[in-house]
Amino acid sequence: MPRARLPLLLLLALSASACRTAQPQQMAPSSSHEGIALPSTPNGVLQAGEADKLLPISQENALKQVVKLLDAGAQPRSDISYTLATGRTEQLRMSFNMTRSLRHAEHTAPQLKLPSLEVLLDLTPLEQTGAEWKIKARLAHLDAKGDNTNGSLEDEKIENEVDPDLAQMKGLSVSFVMSPKGYISQVEYALPEDPDPEDEATLHDLAETLWAEVTTPLPDEPIGIGATWQVLTRTPGSGMDLLQSATYRLESRNGDKVKVSMELEELVANPEVTTEAMPEGYSATVKSFKSSETGTWNLDMRAITPEQGEALQKTAVTFGEQGEGADAADELQVDTEVRIGLARP
Repeated sequence: MPRARLPLLLLLALSASACRTAQPQQMAPSSSHEGIALPSTPNGVLQAGEADKLLPISQENALKQVVKLLDAGAQPRSDISYTLATGRTEQLRMSFNMTRSLRHAEHTAPQLKLPSLEVLLDLTPLEQTGAEWKIKARLAHLDAKGDNTNGSLEDEKIENEVDPDLAQMKGLSVSFVMSPKGYISQVEYALPEDPDPEDEATLHDLAETLWAEVTTPLPDEPIGIGATWQVLTRTPGSGMDLLQSATYRLESRNGDKVKVSMELEELVANPEVTTEAMPEGYSATVKSFKSSETGTWNLDMRAITPEQGEALQKTAVTFGEQGEGADAADELQVDTEVRIGLARP
């Protein structure tokens, strides 16, 4: 795999949001309503073992969330939960618009608009068992479109590199179990037949990004307008082990129509980048990391997906790279901005 593809693969791995697939542990709010503070670090990279004090991981529980109500909000307060009808297929259109700038050794690449990604998902609640639903999701459409506004061949080059991955995504489907509070568990991916081994990890990473945007985690307690809750997540499965803290706020409610906002901060829990998408002969460690995300979603609690939503992710990360040859150690700085749009067709 060409070395030039490494930043793109890492970008895909970094695109996951706070709503990761996991069965969370609910925690009753303390009397002071204090949140769980992330460890302090000057470069955004935690020392070994620090993240384990908050959210340890294991082979049995690779992803984990903790949900904590911070403020119950104004009166009146009531329960907010998903209520789905089985057998009804709904669609969600997603757009990813990305810009990226690189700095490698003495070379600095200008900010580049990457091909925009357009996705259409079909989701169907197949059956209900107890309070949970078995959901079948299918990737109905996926397309990337470049924007060669500067008259450069760079967009065409990147788009040509993305196309093989997009071709393999066609036919991707996933099944999962969803609770009334929007938590996803028991995720099973069905990858296309005979995927390229080098691209299989990228398929998993991009697929996780898509499904992570679908639902919004909700607290167990009754809440009112202005309520806030924290979702603490450990996500080691996308090449980078991240510790994320998302704060949600209930902005408005009218029956089953709900609007929520979210702010996310995250730290690197393990500086070693571990992904099979890494080109053979290369390794990378995270030297510094700064990331944030904000977003708003309009929800209909009778549907799996938001009616409308938007989010902005900003990430600045410096990698220490090791390539072929003993003297090939170098640093790569990657700054990315991703605008995510969600809408019903």
